[in-house]
Amino acid sequence: MVTNGDVQLGQLVISKAGRDKEKAYLIAKILDESFVAVVDGSLRKLTQPKRKNIKHLQVTNKVASEIREKLLAGARLEDEQVRQVIQELLR
Repeated sequence: MVTNGDVQLGQLVISKAGRDKEKAYLIAKILDESFVAVVDGSLRKLTQPKRKNIKHLQVTNKVASEIREKLLAGARLEDEQVRQVIQELLR
């Protein structure tokens, strides 16, 4: 079982369930111990993240440190940056 201690902001995750199965996202916000808000920069933008159950995500060990730092600092972040980082992490 995955708990929120296993996920962090900016971490790359892959959806395991739902209509978005096998889609890559970055964690934008940890909502509680069971749910996170995820973004992909195209369909799920920073202004409208998707609420996702952690149990329905395959957590990777890849973290976008630049995105993480911006999210923690509350700095401005663009959807284009999110798309680029996801592509880089998937390589």
